[in-house]
Amino acid sequence: LELKMRDGLRICLSYTDLMWFSYAPEGPTIDLEFGGIFVTIKGRGLGEALFNHIKQKRVAWIKEADTEMQDHPGNATFIEEITFLTKQEEAGQQEEAA
Repeated sequence: LELKMRDGLRICLSYTDLMWFSYAPEGPTIDLEFGGIFVTIKGRGLGEALFNHIKQKRVAWIKEADTEMQDHPGNATFIEEITFLTKQEEAGQQEEAA
């Protein structure tokens, strides 16, 4: 799975390393863990299409939108932001919150 950031950074993660993932409609976000790397995808239209296609390992790439103008009714899915953390960064954030 290739993650394409709007700043040009590209990250490739193997589906074989995908430990778990979840969809939270109130976000709306999809969270994924690839063997110690946590990825959060935030946007619109994630539930049915994107979640199910990830489940079937049919998504080759996901790209952050370049501008908010790309968020319109003609786009069934809109990716507002992709963030990722390592296990160490996640543990540090949990300690700060405590």
